[in-house]
Amino acid sequence: MTSLDPQMAAVLRRLELLYEGEPDPLTVGAEEQRRLSRLALDIFNTDRPENLDISAQQLPGPTGPIGVRVYDPGTNGLTPGIVYIHGGGWVVCDLDTHDTVVRRLAVATGAKAVSIDYRLAPEHKFPAPLDDCLAAVKWFQDHGRDWGIDPERLGIAGDSAGANLALGTLLRLRDEGRPALRGGALIYGAYQPDCSGPSYDAWGDEGYVLTTERMRMFWDMYLRDEADRTNPWAAPLGAELRGLPPLHIVTAEMDPLLDDSILLRDQLREAGQPVSYAEFAGVVHGVVNMAGVVPKGAEALADVGDFLGRVLADGSSA
Repeated sequence: MTSLDPQMAAVLRRLELLYEGEPDPLTVGAEEQRRLSRLALDIFNTDRPENLDISAQQLPGPTGPIGVRVYDPGTNGLTPGIVYIHGGGWVVCDLDTHDTVVRRLAVATGAKAVSIDYRLAPEHKFPAPLDDCLAAVKWFQDHGRDWGIDPERLGIAGDSAGANLALGTLLRLRDEGRPALRGGALIYGAYQPDCSGPSYDAWGDEGYVLTTERMRMFWDMYLRDEADRTNPWAAPLGAELRGLPPLHIVTAEMDPLLDDSILLRDQLREAGQPVSYAEFAGVVHGVVNMAGVVPKGAEALADVGDFLGRVLADGSSA
């Protein structure tokens, strides 16, 4: 019988106390949800690496500048680069909520990592967040050398809605005939808006960070209309998956989104795509944000860093 990892259970108790007396996210608007997401910053930022050169920069975007945060673990000369896309249901979270995640990946890979402050829904619905992520990647392909990043050694990673955006970015690069990235790491992503299946049945009502009802709300806030629900760039389980770079999928066992990742893995294999997969037992959605207090979150990020380090070094998923 599945049981919670003890460290995971302890953090969930801390979160329960932290949010005691706060409103249900299902009952408030986007700005209040964003405030709630930031209440856990002390947990998210526990034991974060400190010896990095971190700077705030801007890139040109489709409707104005895109804010980014650049993490340099101490590189010299032209270095590989990782574009990181934070999760949060396309609605909440930001560069601060995922600061430790990106720090750890930069240190693990020795690459410059760039976290993207893309526009959020519902103020900016699909495809606006994806447009920003695509614009950032294209900029690094064309101008990365200006920042000491090798355009031929670029990778992408993201968690949850950020994994959706990362995969959507790879699909659009392919569809537009742009050069492929070296690889992509997709951490417990959302890849279809149906919000149904065994993992939703098992974990969607447990209150383990992400629930079925909240995931439905996020999709409704992100998508414009019914047509978007079958757009392959928004719901990539309906996409043609050939012609993508090597992908690595990381999942949490006790997560409503687990089945999305399993289906994606299987579809990639059927398409003949290079894909690897890692599932971490006894943990819930959002565990990589808790890497400083849940060892399996640190293991998951180390696993992602190992994959990215390999593909950025030689382009191989082996």
